[in-house]
Amino acid sequence: MPPLIVLWDIDHTLIENSGVSKEIYAAAFTALAGRAPTEPALTEGRTDRAIMMEMFQRQGLMPPPWEETSAALKAAGSGRFEDLRRRGRVLPGAEEALRSVRSEPGMVSSILTGNIVGNARVKLAAFGLDSLVDLTVGAYGGDSTDRSALVGIARNRVAATYDTPPEAPVVW
Repeated sequence: MPPLIVLWDIDHTLIENSGVSKEIYAAAFTALAGRAPTEPALTEGRTDRAIMMEMFQRQGLMPPPWEETSAALKAAGSGRFEDLRRRGRVLPGAEEALRSVRSEPGMVSSILTGNIVGNARVKLAAFGLDSLVDLTVGAYGGDSTDRSALVGIARNRVAATYDTPPEAPVVW
């Protein structure tokens, strides 16, 4: 029997970031554009690729290449680790749920998030949750502009890593 793949979102599912995510987008935009944005990022559960692309377009600017944008997002996220620890929090029951799934035979626990992998790691590490999931098989905001594509990406990564069929059941 194939494993059950359990994929967790991060923001507003495992943690409350208390506005730090919006600050990450603003800092990345500022680093790339040379000026602060006049409006905050519109996130609504989208991927970092889509969020940053739209942010530049709303400001009347051409989005820079994704590699540059991703590096700016990662730097901005790393620089806000302590802000996350100080202002954010783990949501009730999140750590217990992660521990329970991790200890269950026949389950693979990972992440499906709009965040790039570096910022997903920062957000989880800020609260000691990073060791409770297999981050190598998750799907992240740098993988696609289309969040719905992330389930298939994670499923394929789990299949390749755990030698399981690509049609293994997924819960997210």
